[in-house]
Formats: sequence, structure tokens, C-alpha cells
Amino acid sequence: MKMEVCMVQFIKRPGRFPIGGFVLFLIIGSLTCSSPDTEISDEELRSYVEFLASDELEGRMVGTSGCTRAEQYIAGEFKDIGLKPLPGEEDFFIDFTLYRRGYEEEKTSLEIRIGDERIEAHPGIDFRPFPFSSSGIKKANLVFAGYGISAPEYDYDDYKGLEVTDKFVLVLRHEPAEGPTEDYFEGSAYTDHSLFTKKAENAYLHGAAGMLLTTDPASGRGAEDLRLTETYSLSPYGFGPYSQEKPILAAHISQDFAAKIIEQTGFSLDEIQKALDSGLKPTELILKDAVVELQIERLKEAIPLSAHNLGGIIEGNHPQLKNEWILLGAHHDHIGSFTGEGDTIYNGADDNASGVSGILALARSLSGERASLQRSVVFITFGAEEVGLLGSRALVNMQFIPQRVKYMINLDMIGRNPDKPVQVITEGNAVDLRGIVESANEQSGLKLRFSNSKRSSDSDHYTFGKLGIPFLFFFTGVHEDYHGTEDHAEKLYYYRMKRILDLVREVILLLGSGLEF
Repeated sequence: MKMEVCMVQFIKRPGRFPIGGFVLFLIIGSLTCSSPDTEISDEELRSYVEFLASDELEGRMVGTSGCTRAEQYIAGEFKDIGLKPLPGEEDFFIDFTLYRRGYEEEKTSLEIRIGDERIEAHPGIDFRPFPFSSSGIKKANLVFAGYGISAPEYDYDDYKGLEVTDKFVLVLRHEPAEGPTEDYFEGSAYTDHSLFTKKAENAYLHGAAGMLLTTDPASGRGAEDLRLTETYSLSPYGFGPYSQEKPILAAHISQDFAAKIIEQTGFSLDEIQKALDSGLKPTELILKDAVVELQIERLKEAIPLSAHNLGGIIEGNHPQLKNEWILLGAHHDHIGSFTGEGDTIYNGADDNASGVSGILALARSLSGERASLQRSVVFITFGAEEVGLLGSRALVNMQFIPQRVKYMINLDMIGRNPDKPVQVITEGNAVDLRGIVESANEQSGLKLRFSNSKRSSDSDHYTFGKLGIPFLFFFTGVHEDYHGTEDHAEKLYYYRMKRILDLVREVILLLGSGLEF
């Protein structure tokens, strides 16, 4: 039931309260006061997404005119809603500089020899170098190393019994899907062992000359986009963190190219992954006479590139608590377009026009709830997420930001998979954010699936989690159009997005009330 009274007043700063579920439910009821002016509608969400995911914006790749148009649109909406720029900023644009570096294509190549057969890979189609790879050229035998993980805390080691010194290793993305307990590798959440850099570091520590990685078939992701041949950094010297201390060549190869390597074993990638998850040891899968020659050479000069986060604020009413921020974020960039026939634009409706539409809808809705907010609510759309979470990293590099952010809520891909539970990834750092979401959800009735892990590194919440800031990440899961040209606005489920955002709204009102949990 929606209550008419929605303002909670405080005479002085409240203390920390152990709040039971029933009391929390009553508080939520008293905070909920939706009027026609503050209701979120699926029609407005559709309108936002249709513009942001239109062909005119050409996939919103950072540094392109399409991304600039998206940023101008978001800034215009922030102004119309009545948000204020962040402290110290003249407008809604929060500028930062990226450095972009490409590769010398004639000196970037991959070739596999299996016996007398020669298989040549094409850069941008069959493979791309990882941004952390060193430069150089090496030729060596290839060894299959499972997921490329050594995790003593789970009594798991893909390298046990393998001799990989001065050899290339072929590894699968992600982690084992099954184990003896539900929290094996943290269940459905990914641990640090799934990170590309962690796998490369582990290969280096075992003496490998290089690493080839391919996406595991069971991950549910669509085909890999390997056409991006440029790397980005926040520093002109920030390319290739392993290039000096841990010099290892590393490339991401397509599943199709990996299948050509694996077919000599008589198994498919899918069969091999299922066998690995059922106990197969990498030592049992021999890539006989497979030799890799990988060459990677970057351009010498890094090109500076202007980029932007967009930020606005609804200031809280309490004289002290207004300096504690609830930061609601979603990235606005995507992966652009390419030249060719047919559909050549990565529109990014779900990834992540859906999340940005949520930011705009919640900003408008909560602007009508200013009297209820003791803490400030900050709305951020991040740039350069797709090239390494660089927008959120640039934001937290602003010294005062980490000091003020009390909670972070991230919206990324909230528009698909209507038959599956909404995934809520959280790391409370002594704050029971799961309990708050569950209590708020008593009104929404959404099916939720919680994962408790600050190590999920696929989106901008990770940047805040690393700093110990409690976060919530709302996500409806990957699908066949992920990073594909078919991620279009008409495929989103707007009514369900509205329900998700109604839930997020209740959570923000509760966190913004000034209570400590």
C-alpha cells in the first residue's frame, strides 16, 4: 500500500539502528509516496532507449561523434530534470583524458602449425592482443591449460603436472562451473581468478612464453567482438602492465579459431569444458605437435583523446548527511560500428542504453522526492566502460569522490531475459544491502538472485568495490545479442525494467532517509 506521508524528519544525525524486517517494511511504506509526477513509466524508458540505441548514434564508441551526441542528450535531460552539477564542476560534463594506441598490423600476427598444417589467424577477426600484452615475437609449442587457474583456497590447480616453461598455453575464459559445494569459486559470481590479467600472471609465474585465451562455450555470451585493435589507458605510460616486470605475450582468440586448434583431439570446445567441469585434468588433453608463432607490436605513440563522464546531483536536506552520497551509475558508451554490408552498428540497447534510461527515469522520479532525502543522490553516466572501466576509474581518481560516496548502485544491462531472476551482486562491507533490497522487494515482488562478491569485474561497480565502498549491481544477464549487432531497442522488456527501477527507487529512498544499517 502506498502511503500519503513520505517525509522522515531528523532533528540531529541519527545513529546506527539494528532494523528488523517488519520495522524496515513499515519504514519503506512510509517513504513510498509515488504520485503521477514521480511514477516511472515504461513509455519513458522506451523513449530514452530508442534514442540512445538509434543508428544515428553509431554505437556510441568513446571518442566518436555518436558518443558525443549521447552525452549531449544526457546533459540536456539532467538540466531539464533540474539536477545540479557536481561540486566544483561548471556543468554536467566531467572531463578526463584517455590515451589510445593501436598496433602495427604488419607486425601483429598469429599462426598455428599442427604437423604439416598451417593455420593463419587474421587480426581483428580471429584474434586481438590483450591491452596488457607485452610486445615482441615468439615461437613455441602449445599446451592446453584448462581455465589457467591455480587456486589453493579451492584445492584447484590447472597447472598441476603440466610443463609449460617457454611454451604457449591455451586457456578458457572464466572458471569451473561445478564443484563440491555451492560456494565453489563463489558459485554464480566470478572471482579474481577469472580476470584476464590474473590468468596471464599465472601463466607467467609458471614460466609460459605466452597465453592464448578463448571464451568458454558455457558462459552464455554471444560471439566475441575481436575487431577492436586499439588499447586505451588513463596514462600515456599505462599500456601493458606486464610488459616490463612480467613480459608475456597474450591474445584473445575466437571460438572458431580455437576450435581449429582443438579439433585434432577429437573433441569440441563444449565437450572439453564439460569434461573439465566433471574432473578432467588438462594433462589428459594433449595438443600434439601444435606450435604457435605470435607477434605483437604496438604503435610507438599514444594519442590523447578527450572523454567524459556525466554527473548531476540532488542535494540532501540534512546539514551533515548531505555530504554522504548515494551514487547511482550506468555507462553510456558502447562498442561502435564497422564498415561492411548489412547491419554494421552495435546499437547497444541493453548494453547499456537500458541502464542509462534507468538513470534518467530515476533522476526525474527522485527529483520529486527531494523532501525525503537526507543524503544526497548523485547520478553518473560513465564513459569508456567498454575499454576497461576507465570512466569510473577516472571518477574515483578525483580525490573527494571516494570520501563522499556512501553507497554505489550500478545499472548495466537491465532489459532482457524476462524469465530469469534479476541478478543482484552486492558486497556490503558490514552493511546488509541484501536485506534492504529484499525488504524493498516485498512491494515489487521481483524474482531476485543474489551473489555476494566484490570481485565481479565486468562493470563499473568493481571500481568502487575495490575501494571498500558498499555497492549493489542490478543486471538481467547476458544473451545471444550481447556485443552483437542485434542488440536493438525493440527487444527490451520495458515493463520489467520499470519494475526493476521501482525497486531501485525504494532502495535509494531508504538509504537516503538518513538511517544507518
